[in-house]
Amino acid sequence: MAEKQRKNSESKAKRLANLKPFEKGQSGNPAGRPEGARNRSTVLRELLEQICDFHNPLTLKKESADLETQIMTALIARARRGDVTAIREILDTVYGKQSNVNLNLTPEELENLTDAELDSLITKFNR
Repeated sequence: MAEKQRKNSESKAKRLANLKPFEKGQSGNPAGRPEGARNRSTVLRELLEQICDFHNPLTLKKESADLETQIMTALIARARRGDVTAIREILDTVYGKQSNVNLNLTPEELENLTDAELDSLITKFNR
């Protein structure tokens, strides 16, 4: 038993020795990111800017537009068909996400609020 504990403590000491911080000015990844490598968001943005023909589901005509416009058009078409997820995505994008505000007010308390207090609650609710 004691022999096993000694081996465990020795291996633990070796592992801890590897946890020393790098010397100042020394990189943890000397090869690093290759020069000229493009970020994923840059590549996606370039792809979204490509113009190609598509069948517009809103106008039912063949049109040319960038891929971003085509995606937004498809999202609007889904929303028009009643897709709640698409509707929520559009509303959140245009008006911002709605926060959940719990008023905890009785109908009587709500009725007795001044206009200024009501405006304040509405502002909080619309954030």
